Amino acid sequence: MSTMNTAFLPSSIPLGLMMDASEYRMANSRVKGMVLEQVVNFDPLPYVSARRSMFDVHVIDMAGEPVLMFVLQIEDARLTWLANPAEPDVWKAIGAWRANDSVSVALTNNNSTHLFVVPFRRRKDDFVLALRRNKQLVADLLTIDAIALLGARALDNYEIPGLPAPAHSVACLLHTLGTDRVLQRLGYWAEWDAKAGVFHARRVADDTQVVSMVSSSVH
Repeated sequence: MSTMNTAFLPSSIPLGLMMDASEYRMANSRVKGMVLEQVVNFDPLPYVSARRSMFDVHVIDMAGEPVLMFVLQIEDARLTWLANPAEPDVWKAIGAWRANDSVSVALTNNNSTHLFVVPFRRRKDDFVLALRRNKQLVADLLTIDAIALLGARALDNYEIPGLPAPAHSVACLLHTLGTDRVLQRLGYWAEWDAKAGVFHARRVADDTQVVSMVSSSVH
């Protein structure tokens, strides 16, 4: 993508977090490195003892502009985080997950958080490795592409080979310092809404401001 259709700009963008395991007081010794967190619209408690789980890193190539997709599937629930491959902290987290052979995940619903430790699929993916070495990535544009994907609900029916269609599917944008800067330029404010029980970016700019911000971001 080289531009964003402003019709894809929703009033709210679901956000995910990536925080150090030390931030979670209820964490045990198996929870290591950077923890991926997401607010979900289902009760995660029944999945704590799930026997089938898988975490993987995929690349979505949008007209030459790649976006990383972290995918967690636990039984019939699928969680997706869209991440910016131009941000070093993203690759630092991936490196730690590879070293630990696992990914620590926090799923939150109704202000209750449950931690999971999921095996990390160690496989050679030349496309992902090449993306890490790519110095030509435009960080702001990649975040805009990820927002457009979420706004268009393009991941709702996304099929992943080898995985069954999920009964529960939730997708979000991974919130980092870089993505927050772009969100603000696009007229969004990231916040935790305790009443609604969501962490999201709320649109605060009018359409005229958004058009101007989008234009300046992609040129």
